[in-house]
Amino acid sequence: MLHNHQSSSVSFYHPHGMVDNNVASTSYFMQDVDIDDVDVDDSYVDYEDLNTMLAESSIGLWDIGDPNCVCPFCEALFWYEERNESSSTKANPKYSLCCSQNKVQLP
Repeated sequence: MLHNHQSSSVSFYHPHGMVDNNVASTSYFMQDVDIDDVDVDDSYVDYEDLNTMLAESSIGLWDIGDPNCVCPFCEALFWYEERNESSSTKANPKYSLCCSQNKVQLP
C-alpha cells in the first residue's frame, strides 16, 4: 500500500547519475517494507536498479512484448504504443522518436 506524503523538496535520482534536489513534488512511500530485509552493498548503490525496482513494485510491471513496428525511413524498432497518436492510423502508425519521418539524418 502506498501512502501519500506532501513534500516541498524531493531528491530524484536519474538513470545517468544526476540528482535533482529542487523538485517540488508529491512523494510516495511504501508501507510494510522492512529496510533490514533489503540486501544492499553499502559501498555501492546502483540508483538506476533501485529506481527500477521501486517503480516495478509500486505500479507493477507492464510487459508489452518485443518492439514489432519499424520506422519506414530509418528502420528503428518501436512498440506500437510509442506511435504518434495524432497523425497515425491503426494500419499505418507513425513515429518521430528516431528520424522524425526522415527530417533528421542519423549517423
